[in-house]
Amino acid sequence: MAKTLIILLTFYLIGWFLFTYKLTDVPPGINGDEAAIGYLASLIAKTGHDAKGKFLPLFTTLSWPDWKQPITMYSTVATFKIFGTSFFNLRAVSVIFVLLGGTIIFFLSKEIFGEKLAILSLSIFATIPIVMIQSHLAIENIAPLPFVAIWLWMLAKYTNIKKRKYLFFAALALGISLYSYLGLRLIVPVLTIISICYIYYLNRSKKNFFSPILIFILTLVPFLILMFAIRSEYPAAILASNRSQNITSYQQFLLPFISSFDLSFLFMKGDFTPYHSTGRQGMFLLATLPLFLLGLFKIASKRKPFFILVLLVFFLTPILYGLPG
Repeated sequence: MAKTLIILLTFYLIGWFLFTYKLTDVPPGINGDEAAIGYLASLIAKTGHDAKGKFLPLFTTLSWPDWKQPITMYSTVATFKIFGTSFFNLRAVSVIFVLLGGTIIFFLSKEIFGEKLAILSLSIFATIPIVMIQSHLAIENIAPLPFVAIWLWMLAKYTNIKKRKYLFFAALALGISLYSYLGLRLIVPVLTIISICYIYYLNRSKKNFFSPILIFILTLVPFLILMFAIRSEYPAAILASNRSQNITSYQQFLLPFISSFDLSFLFMKGDFTPYHSTGRQGMFLLATLPLFLLGLFKIASKRKPFFILVLLVFFLTPILYGLPG
């Protein structure tokens, strides 16, 4: 326990310096999303009301249909309340998400591989370009990281120790993640189906195999019900302008999915949006590609259920990206 605490404290100290270095200068200026989140959070922190006069609203907006999600918004509100309103504190919220995400990934890796490889995992995580980039932006993209990591960690613990409380925590984290980033509306259904199939696989030989699945579903369902219940109160907050398009061919549906695995995007040039990429490397370091390929080989050779789960999650997560316009 003491050794784990020392490892994490070291990560926090180095990570805070690493991710806050030139935080307000790189990227320069402030984009529209950052300005909207900062302005709305400062209003709520001071008065409890947003720009539309709503008291502690679940979703906030300056211009329809661009609704800001509650996880990032109220994390920013809390930061402003505690440390004051500033551009640094606005962007520092993303750094906090990264540090929390790194902590969970450490415990996830420790659960699977042990402490030594967990330290390696944490080191690799801290050098991922997309993590560094998103830590310097006060936008919602990085907010799902801790919650999705908790979901996977809890499934790893359930794999090793068949205690149903881990399924409750896994579903709880997945449900909260729905309110962290708009794109999770397309991702959570996929992760839910994969989770249910995985839980069934682990319990298929038991008479009460449906009971663990039911715990997972019943924990997740209230988060889905809430979304449907608030549609009239927060118009377009759930899907914004990304409503389903009329898909006329399987190519139209599959192209966004296949494009997610563009090697140039992943390992060489990254995103075409200037402040989402350096343009000099991909979302992941090219040097880690051999480790990724080694991981695929290990999964194929060992065929452990949890490893296969991780592989399915990686490759199936973007399967619904072809639905919105």
